[in-house]
Amino acid sequence: MTEPSLPSPPVAAAPGVPTGVPVGVAPKTNLLALVGFIGAFVVPIVGLVLGIIATRQLSFTSNTEGGRGLARWAVIVGALGTTVQAAFFITWLALFITLLTSHPTG
Repeated sequence: MTEPSLPSPPVAAAPGVPTGVPVGVAPKTNLLALVGFIGAFVVPIVGLVLGIIATRQLSFTSNTEGGRGLARWAVIVGALGTTVQAAFFITWLALFITLLTSHPTG
């Protein structure tokens, strides 16, 4: 008579892979992280907000989705892009007001 085989011990998840995801299967990417990363290049404030929301969603321990890096970079690129856009707008507005006030009408 053959002896029954013992169940194999559980395999620890690889570093960076959320627990609860079977080994060999890539975790699903958080949609807000992906959209936020892409949006950060088009409309930076949108990428910043979506990146923050995605980071919050991914911080829950029960979440099995991936995309922490995308969310982090959406926040970084969105913040930098928003800063550049705000600086550009303030500079443009200051030059425009200076131009309007320096030339007399008539």
